[in-house]
Amino acid sequence: MAVPNAVVTFNSSTGLGTTYSTTSSRWNTSVPKSSLTGNTFVAGVAFPVPSNFPTGIQNVAWSASFSTDTPGITLQWQWGAAVYTSLNTCYAYQNTDSSNACYNIVSNSNVLGVNAEDGAADANGTDPAGTPETYKASVSFGATGGGGTNYTGYFTPGAGVVPTVAPMSVSPSSLGFAAQMQGSTSASMTTVLTNNDSASHMISSIATAGTNAGDFAATNNCPLFPNAMTAGTSCTVTVTFTPSDVGTRTAKIVVDDDANNSPQTVYLSGTGQ
Repeated sequence: MAVPNAVVTFNSSTGLGTTYSTTSSRWNTSVPKSSLTGNTFVAGVAFPVPSNFPTGIQNVAWSASFSTDTPGITLQWQWGAAVYTSLNTCYAYQNTDSSNACYNIVSNSNVLGVNAEDGAADANGTDPAGTPETYKASVSFGATGGGGTNYTGYFTPGAGVVPTVAPMSVSPSSLGFAAQMQGSTSASMTTVLTNNDSASHMISSIATAGTNAGDFAATNNCPLFPNAMTAGTSCTVTVTFTPSDVGTRTAKIVVDDDANNSPQTVYLSGTGQ
């Protein structure tokens, strides 16, 4: 059974959250880079169980590969499984392709309401990381779970993992601008995109997206398709902040390429005053 790919970003400029990209078929979770006290959701899969599915299946094995843009990272990997009497197999709704089974007039990047973290930063009380908040009332006994409030099943013991270095990375992965007068433009800040791989990669796009994307302007000197970014090289993305309103303003820069950890994301934040 194939589980969607996933990217977990530890950064200080945006809050907790999990989304699913219908474009790249990937889970994306953002958590603070410090003071985490619990588990963080990585990936999940919904499996519609046939009525004649045999009971007593044991010794289920999962495998995965992990990579990071920060050397020296280690982690503990666990999994669990829960049974739901009702659960959407669309992890997100998109509103661009009406022939797609997960099309909806109103887009939604987290249809299941997946809980990102279950420690001190848990936005849903004591619910485990990975809880599908939208459907948790439908949890039932089965798999590794006991129903009730055991929304993800009991987790297995942790397996130690030392990730490989990601083929493409951005550093820093978040840019926080100082308070800026509304309508005025800040000094620029930069992030560096690096090809850590032994092979070239093609960058298809570098775009600004998110809630207040229009408040941030980005330029870059990166080679875009059909030009390749050769192994071991870097390029720079330069960003300025011009708040159109007062208060907290957020967005992100998304780099789409052919590396297996695409997209690379830089989270942007600033305050208009």
